[in-house]
Amino acid sequence: MKCFICNSTKKFTPLFPTYCQTPNYLCTTCGLVFLSKDKNSMQSYYKEDGYFKSSPNRALQKQFISKSLLIELAKERTDSMLEVMDLDLRKKRVLDIGCAYGEILYYLKKTYNCKVLGIEPSKETTEIGEKMFDVSIKPILLEEFKDKEKFDLILCNHTLEH
Repeated sequence: MKCFICNSTKKFTPLFPTYCQTPNYLCTTCGLVFLSKDKNSMQSYYKEDGYFKSSPNRALQKQFISKSLLIELAKERTDSMLEVMDLDLRKKRVLDIGCAYGEILYYLKKTYNCKVLGIEPSKETTEIGEKMFDVSIKPILLEEFKDKEKFDLILCNHTLEH
């Protein structure tokens, strides 16, 4: 196993089953928490809806989805982003990696007339998000993304830890 950030191959602390239900590790060199990059574990955990079905983050599970709450969170995250960056979002092309249901894409599309695309490995989440927010979401891992389209802004909101 190798840390994606510092490339350490020696110092990892397993966080499961004590702290979580999934095989997460802590790199004791740089502090990154991640899933092992074992291809099979990534496929089953993300592409087969493990994050949304077995994660302790219950608020993102289908039976608890609140469209209005997700839109409010998207507004807050966008406002926070704009506080830090001097950026005119009007009519920008935006890619959101790990977009979940696509609420940020929806907010950017409605508020700033952005052209948006999301990447979300969970097929079920993609289907729900496209229907709920009327945005385009590809049900793939980032490693599978092969698009020649250029983007003005690429978001990775709450994704690096994955």
